[in-house]
Amino acid sequence: MHPRNPYKTYVDFRELAKDYPDLYDFLYDSSKLDFKNAAAVRLLNRDFGLMVDLPENRLCPMVPNRVNYVLWIQDLLDSTGHSPYSSYDPSSPVTGLDIGTGASCIYPLVACALRNSWKMVGTEIDSLSVISATQNVQRNIERLGDRIRICEVKPDGPCIPLDALGLQRLGFIFIYIVIANSGSIDFIMCNPPFYSSVNEMLHSAEVKSLPPLSACTGAIFEMVYEPHGELGFARRILAESLELRDRITWYTILFGKLSSVGALIKDLKNVDGIKGNWAITELLQGSTKRWAVAWSFNNRRPAQAVSVSEAPALRGCSPFPPEFSIRTGCNDQENYEKVKALVASMDTEKYFWKDDLKIIIGEVRGNVWSRAYRRAVQNGKITAGLGLPLGFFIRVSDGIVLIRWTMGCDSVLFESFCGMVKRSIVYKQ
Repeated sequence: MHPRNPYKTYVDFRELAKDYPDLYDFLYDSSKLDFKNAAAVRLLNRDFGLMVDLPENRLCPMVPNRVNYVLWIQDLLDSTGHSPYSSYDPSSPVTGLDIGTGASCIYPLVACALRNSWKMVGTEIDSLSVISATQNVQRNIERLGDRIRICEVKPDGPCIPLDALGLQRLGFIFIYIVIANSGSIDFIMCNPPFYSSVNEMLHSAEVKSLPPLSACTGAIFEMVYEPHGELGFARRILAESLELRDRITWYTILFGKLSSVGALIKDLKNVDGIKGNWAITELLQGSTKRWAVAWSFNNRRPAQAVSVSEAPALRGCSPFPPEFSIRTGCNDQENYEKVKALVASMDTEKYFWKDDLKIIIGEVRGNVWSRAYRRAVQNGKITAGLGLPLGFFIRVSDGIVLIRWTMGCDSVLFESFCGMVKRSIVYKQ
C-alpha cells in the first residue's frame, strides 16, 4: 500500500457504517468491507469529500487500489515534472487523461481531489457510463470546480484522441491551450479490460468458486477486450505512443495480470526512443496485487523509489537503477567539499549547490571527466557541450554520498560518472 494512502492503516468499517448505514449490509467477518459492492464508494465521501453514485450494472471501483495508482502517478510526476534546478512545486498545473473512465469517474475525481492544480479528461465508449460519469462530476462541482470533463469516444477510434480534444469538442479551454501551444499533456492513465474473452472471465469465476458474473459488477465491455485482454489493450496504447511520442510525458497502465507486465516490458525494451526510461511498481491492497507500468520518450529520469520495484515477482522488469550510494570513512562536510570541488573542475553545462543542505545539482554533456576528453578539447579535436546529456543530483548525508540520475538516456554514461565520483572521494584519501 502506498505510504500516503489513507487505507494503509486499519479502517474500522463497522464504525464507519454508523455514518453510512447502507454499509452494514456489505460487511463480513464483523468489520471487513466488500469493496466490490457499490456501497463501498461511500469511502470517497468520508476520505475525499466526494459524492459518487453508480448504476448497478457498471463496474464498482475498489477504492484503495485506485488511490494507490493515482498516488504513484503523483510520485512519477513529482520526480520528473519540474526543473532539476528548482524544488518541486505541488501547485504546478498538471493535465491528465483517463482512458475508459467508467461510470464512477473515480480516477479524475480522486486525482483532482488530492491536488487542486490538476485537471483531468476522462474518455469513455459507453453512453450510460458517460452519463453517469458526467453526473458524478456535476455532483462534485462545488468541491472540484470545472477541472474535469468527460468525452465520449468511438470504440474503433484512437485510445488517446489528443487531436480530438479541441475547444469545440470538449468545451474545455485548458486542454485546447495545452495542445495548441505545446502539443503535450502530462500523463495518461488506464485500467484496461482484464479478460480476453467471456469464457476466460467465467472460468476465472469458477476457479475462485464464485457464481458466474458475480466476481465483479461490471458490464462485459468493461471486463473483456478481445482477443488479448489487458495486454492487447496495452499494446494498442504502446503503438499509439510511438506516433504521439513526447506529446505525452508519461504513458501509464495498471495491470491485473503479472504475465502482462513481463510481456509489455519486453516490448518496451525494443522501442526506439524510450532508451530504458520506464517505471514499474507493485500495488498491494490486502491480498490483492496490481502492477503499474509507465514509459516516456522524455529524458527526465524518475526517482528509484518510483521506477524500480523490489518485488520478487518483478525481478528483471525494472529499468537501470537511477541511484548510486557511496559510503565513505569521511565526515559529511569533508565528503561534500570533495564532491563540490570535483564537479567544479569538470566542463559542466550548468550546476549549482546548496551548502546548508549539502546538495549539488548539475548537467554535463558526454564523458567530460575522462583524460581522453580533456586532451581532445585541448587539441581542438572536440567541441565541449556536444555529447549526450547527463543530469545529476548529489546529496551528502549520514556518511553516504547519494548520486541520482535525473536526466539522460545513456546508463553507461551514468555508471561511469558514479564510478568516477567514487574513485575521487574513496580511493583518493
